[in-house]
Amino acid sequence: RDWSSDVCSSDLLFLLMTNPAHFLTDRSGRVNGPGLEIGSTGHVAAMTLLLGLSIPLRRGYRIPMIVLGSTVLLLSGSRIPFVLAVVIAGIELWRAAESYKKRIAILVGTTVLASAAVVFASSGWIGGGRFGTLTGDSAALETEYAVGRGVAFLTTIKLFAAHPLGYLDSDWAIQQELVRFGFPSHTHSNLFQSYFRFGPMMVLFWGVL
Repeated sequence: RDWSSDVCSSDLLFLLMTNPAHFLTDRSGRVNGPGLEIGSTGHVAAMTLLLGLSIPLRRGYRIPMIVLGSTVLLLSGSRIPFVLAVVIAGIELWRAAESYKKRIAILVGTTVLASAAVVFASSGWIGGGRFGTLTGDSAALETEYAVGRGVAFLTTIKLFAAHPLGYLDSDWAIQQELVRFGFPSHTHSNLFQSYFRFGPMMVLFWGVL
């Protein structure tokens, strides 16, 4: 038996059985898994989709992974994982094609499917309607990423100046400190967030990575 199919089955069973009653929880129209942030749910779903496309498993395993990953990705409303998944899937499928005609067909097919998914998910009842910003509401994207993330970065720098050796506390405590500096959220940076939480020890961890 293929050991990878056993690993896939056990991982999926573990994920489902960790919280069978509330595996997916509604948050303002968006769906997220237990123990994860909504954005993290989108990344996990994107990885499930990509693994279903790439790992050597029987179709009976791969198709459910692709369907589950795609569905949860859209319902999470996580746009960055969606874009990355489309790009990576396109590259992987392009590389797997044996002829130029197949590559063109894959490129066209990927573009059409991704566009259809965005249009379908732009309604308010899928992922909180967040994909609607990809079909026309560019002002909201600019506000969120150019303005909102910019304010997060500037506030994070202020917090770093106040705690150059890290905050050495929970994510909740870091968020409360950010609120004191004028930003009601987390740092939106895994590097900063982990440094504030664990201090200079994180530098050693990054070095290992």
